[in-house]
Amino acid sequence: MILKRLFSSGPGEDQEEARLTYEKVVTASHGANPESARSARTRMALLCRAHLDRTFVEGAEQTAAHRAQAARALVARKEAPPAPVASEFQRVAAGGRQVWVYLPQEFAQRAFDLGGQYQLVEINAEQAIVQMQDLADRVFLIELRLEQPFQVLQFLREELDDTSPADHSGSSGRVTGH
Repeated sequence: MILKRLFSSGPGEDQEEARLTYEKVVTASHGANPESARSARTRMALLCRAHLDRTFVEGAEQTAAHRAQAARALVARKEAPPAPVASEFQRVAAGGRQVWVYLPQEFAQRAFDLGGQYQLVEINAEQAIVQMQDLADRVFLIELRLEQPFQVLQFLREELDDTSPADHSGSSGRVTGH
């Protein structure tokens, strides 16, 4: 099974195994067992969805922290710290365990940047959802060749559902560690 490696490798091998597994799923053809290939792509999509959501939240949190550090550096007349960047790897819950999930840097960085833009109120919740879903659709429909995408940022969608229509121009709060 393609995804079995994610659950069985040792701590030193986890990230490399996650990358190899992603690449194998993305490049696998339907071959002799199209149902197995589709199942592996679907499982990978669920892991990637968790990666995208977590990376968005980290982008928001790290952007806020960086902004505060940069402000302190400015007051102290010191050089600002370098801006944070996304990781291609995330640990996510899967099958009752924490596993490493890989997503290419271009996708991870875009999710991270969108989280930062949301945190800085450069985009509102609706814009964040639309742009993250566009990104996710690229991963799910193009990279993983699924027929139907999965929704990302469910926590933000629920937050929007809980607010009144007048509040939809923004959000009732920024990301604070979902």
